[in-house]
Amino acid sequence: MSASPSFLGVMACQVLRRGAAVLLAAAILLALVGCREGHGGDQIPTGIASFRFPAPAAGQPERTIGVYTYRSVHHGPNDPIVLVMHGISRNADDYRDRWIEAADR
Repeated sequence: MSASPSFLGVMACQVLRRGAAVLLAAAILLALVGCREGHGGDQIPTGIASFRFPAPAAGQPERTIGVYTYRSVHHGPNDPIVLVMHGISRNADDYRDRWIEAADR
């Protein structure tokens, strides 16, 4: 039995909204934590790290999101940052690890 096109459209919209919400949460997180020296940059340590970010949801007040970071020793206060979102496998640490070589350039 296959799903109807309208059902698939609704599901796609829900997935896109959830992705947009996660991206917004990540942007807010970076604004709160900061990456520049003198603006909380010491809170994202050099090298590989991770932490849990509070992300309460309806019925899940204790929910958190795992955030996996890498900060190059060469990262300066005016250097750009890259946000990488995991795919359906939820393997964010693998995605982070694949960007380390580029971050060190």
